[in-house]
Amino acid sequence: MEFKSEFVEHVIFPILGITLGLGSITWFYQLSCFFKYLKSNHPEVYKIMGEPGFIKNNNVSNNIALLKFIFGQKAKSIGDQELVRRCNILSVLIFSLISTFMFSTIFIWLSAKAS
Repeated sequence: MEFKSEFVEHVIFPILGITLGLGSITWFYQLSCFFKYLKSNHPEVYKIMGEPGFIKNNNVSNNIALLKFIFGQKAKSIGDQELVRRCNILSVLIFSLISTFMFSTIFIWLSAKAS
């Protein structure tokens, strides 16, 4: 039992932390690139979405509009393949981050329960 506890504490937790950290950094970078691309190539869509940003004009309604755009069919209806590619990247990233976070939470809960 001692080996498992040390393995979890010194190997698994750091791997999960690094994965979530790098995934979050990648998410913010890709989101920044997405906003810049959308603003420069499709300013009317950017305005309809509420001109979202990281700090400025970052609110719940803009975040919901962003998620609807990323997971919806609007990008495909515009006909810009680069925009569709960027939406696909963001959807895979958010799914991966949420899955990793859920796995981490369950794993931590189970390891704490076993101790």
